[in-house]
Formats: sequence, C-alpha cells, structure tokens
Amino acid sequence: MLTVPQLEVLCDKLYVYDVTQEGWEQEPNGFEANAGHVLKHLVKDLIRKDFTDPETVRGAIAPDSIHYALRLTRWAGLGIPEGRTTTGGDLLMRTTADRLGDVPMHLAAFVVGMGHIASNLHDLEHASTRDQSLKDRPSSIAGASNMLTHSAFLQSEQYDFDLEEAFDARLLSLRERFGIPEPRPQEELSPN
Repeated sequence: MLTVPQLEVLCDKLYVYDVTQEGWEQEPNGFEANAGHVLKHLVKDLIRKDFTDPETVRGAIAPDSIHYALRLTRWAGLGIPEGRTTTGGDLLMRTTADRLGDVPMHLAAFVVGMGHIASNLHDLEHASTRDQSLKDRPSSIAGASNMLTHSAFLQSEQYDFDLEEAFDARLLSLRERFGIPEPRPQEELSPN
C-alpha cells in the first residue's frame, strides 16, 4: 500500500505533467468534462485491456488507476486518496465481483470506482438530482479515488510489482509518446 507521503510525491509529479506542462489537455475544462473524460478512459480500458495479464497491469492499468485517482481528487478539491475501502465499499466490491463472475478482486474495485464516477456525473445531468449530486460529489469522488487506488494496490500485490516504479515508468512512457520533456528543476514541484 502506498503511504500518503508517497502519494503526495506522485501527486506533485502528475500535477507538473498535467498542469505545468499541459500534458492533460482537458485540465482547463472543469470537473465534469475532466471526470467524464476519465470515465471514458476507464471504460475503454475495461473493454480493451487484459486485467489478468501481468505486463498490461503493471505497464498501464495499475499506474493509470493511480493517475486517475489523483486527478479526480485534485479536480474535486479533495485530499490525497487513502486507497482504503470502508466496510460498505468492501461489501460493494465483493458484491460486484460476485455479479461479474470469476474476476480478480482488483477488477471489481476498478468497476466500483467507475460506478462512483458514473453515478455522480449521471445525477449532475438531471435537474431533480443536480443539487444533491453536487453535495455528494466529495464523498462520491473520494469513493471513486479510493477504489481506483485500492484496485492498483491489489494489482501490485497480485502481480508482485512496485506501484511507485510502475507509476513513474508509465509517466515516462506518456512523456515519450506525447513529446513532453522531463520537467526542468523549477517545474518539479506543484504549488501545493
């Protein structure tokens, strides 16, 4: 499990990539646009990526789960996700795993995280539920972020890899793919 100080360091690295270096192009578009874009990425990963392949999990799914969890909490103005499940969250994760059949528990946690995002975004779009959805956003997004972080942790346990190293390797591969240089020394920390 990553500690809060470890997650804070990762959060700073992601902030520099996303905001300072403008690596996340949706960043200026607000919570709803950003969360919706993340949800689309998660659905795409669920459909296209093999959650039982150790290389895919280590190289993309787990680190992306941390990336998205940290982004969601930033956009919602929340603190660092703890990656722990509550009793209710754990029950929901196990119920989801039972419904999906023979799937790894990390996949169930991933799906529950997606569900929290989808539920909040759905309710924002209805006049009758928008106000309540805005009030519930902190708990919904904290739940989503914790589930995605927990999913990444379960992935690292199941496939025996270091989550920080996977995070850094994924960020490096994204930098290479999109032509974003390593940050200069004055860019290395977020303003937080």
